[in-house]
Amino acid sequence: MASTTPDQQEQQIAAQPTSWRVAVGAGLAVALFIGLFVAAFLWPITTASPQHIPLAVAGPQPAVAAVEQQLTARSPELFEVATVPDRQAAVAAIHARDVRGAIVLGQQPEILTASADSLQITQLLNQLGVALNAQLAAGGLPGTVTVTDVVPVGRAGQAVNIAILPVLIGGIAGAVVALVLVRTPIRRFATLGVTAAAGGLVGGAVLGPWFDVLPGNYWLVSAALAMGMLAIGAFVAGLGTLLGRAGILVAILLVVLVGNPWGAIFAPREFLTEPMATVGAYLPNGAAVELLRSISFFPGASTGGEWLVLAVWAAAGLIMLGAGAVWRRGMPNVATAAPATGGR
Repeated sequence: MASTTPDQQEQQIAAQPTSWRVAVGAGLAVALFIGLFVAAFLWPITTASPQHIPLAVAGPQPAVAAVEQQLTARSPELFEVATVPDRQAAVAAIHARDVRGAIVLGQQPEILTASADSLQITQLLNQLGVALNAQLAAGGLPGTVTVTDVVPVGRAGQAVNIAILPVLIGGIAGAVVALVLVRTPIRRFATLGVTAAAGGLVGGAVLGPWFDVLPGNYWLVSAALAMGMLAIGAFVAGLGTLLGRAGILVAILLVVLVGNPWGAIFAPREFLTEPMATVGAYLPNGAAVELLRSISFFPGASTGGEWLVLAVWAAAGLIMLGAGAVWRRGMPNVATAAPATGGR
């Protein structure tokens, strides 16, 4: 009886028809993924309830106390009021992203907003201005409350949240390429690093000088994009090296289905319920978008926390990548997305 070669065995296996169980199960799995995908994105939006929005109030102390009391009576948990001495201090607090807006009391009452920080909160403060003007008119009091956008976002800047796309695509694509085409850990590190650096430079050019979505310093924007790509790419590649294809799938699902809706990409963190708001701040998606927003529109804001979050994710991913390669070195027969050893 003639023996068959390994290539012939593979061809025979490939020629066998797929079972109905696999065919139907694959379709149901895709349908389930679609449902989870839609639910993950809609859940934070449909359950959004603004609360604890930092708001500065400046003016004479009696007037400030009266406004605080009025805001608390209208909605006890909507605002967290911080008293500041004057309009200049209120503007400084907005630029530092310590508060989301401000009310300045005096002969010409004014509401300060920052559409570059959050369009939803800006809309909320505009509605507050309309309500205050209605109260003044009803009481026969002179003057009107003006609303001033001290950090306008501009038409192109309204798409700032789209900046998460190059971070996600670059990170995930870089990880998949590193796992599929590259075998040795050091070279995988190099692939991830080159992808992040080059992707950051290209993404910074497209989102910055080209479309003016991120009008901040080009080099800082590029560095933030690169750091976000490296954080996501290293995490996906690291978990993929440890757990194989299952690790890649779990990492991508976590980044896409949890990181995006929980990371305050589509709604400000004050609109999210717990634990989404707290957890999302420590995910690479949310940290990357907040970092890019601060660099582009709030150069005086502190960004150390966001840089640290991204650095921790990147370091953890690279450690997993190296540890997984060492662990699998003695397991040559284990099926993985890409062998951890070899000459490539």
